[in-house]
Parts: sequence; C-alpha cells; structure tokens
Amino acid sequence: MLSERERRTLREIEERLAEEDQRFAEVMNRPLTGRASRWLRYGYDATIVLAGLLAVTCLAVTPGRTAGAGVVAALLAVGVFILRRRRFSQPASG
Repeated sequence: MLSERERRTLREIEERLAEEDQRFAEVMNRPLTGRASRWLRYGYDATIVLAGLLAVTCLAVTPGRTAGAGVVAALLAVGVFILRRRRFSQPASG
C-alpha cells in the first residue's frame, strides 16, 4: 500500500503528464481491446497450462524430491488463473 504522501505525489505526476501530453494520457487510460487483449489472454492461458504441466510432472516423476516444486507450480497455475478471471471477467467479443 502506498502512503498518503506517495499517493498524492503519484497523482501530481499523473496530472502533469496528462497536461504535458494529452494524447499519451488518453492512450494510457484506454482499456486494452482487440489484439493486445487477445495476446494478453493467450499469455495467461499459456502460463496456466505450462505451470499445470510442470506441477503434474514434478509430482508424478519423483514425488519425494520434486514435491515442493510441484506444489509451487500448482500454486502459480492457480494464482494466474485467478488473475486471468479478474482481469477478463466479462466475456470477450470477437
């Protein structure tokens, strides 16, 4: 969490940037759409699949030695899945 002073400073920086370059501010405030959004979803999906496969592999090959890595990979897959659902909670059009 940012302190009140840090939030105020960040707000001032944002306001200065918006004043100096309005076009940049508009682009930064625009939500991701189309191609960028699609590639971001693909990145989340690929991370989930790879972490899931790594978890299964680590737990199946030698459960005693690689169980910790398998658990970490499984937690990564779950975490990325949750982040993906939060970011793309509305159905994608197209």
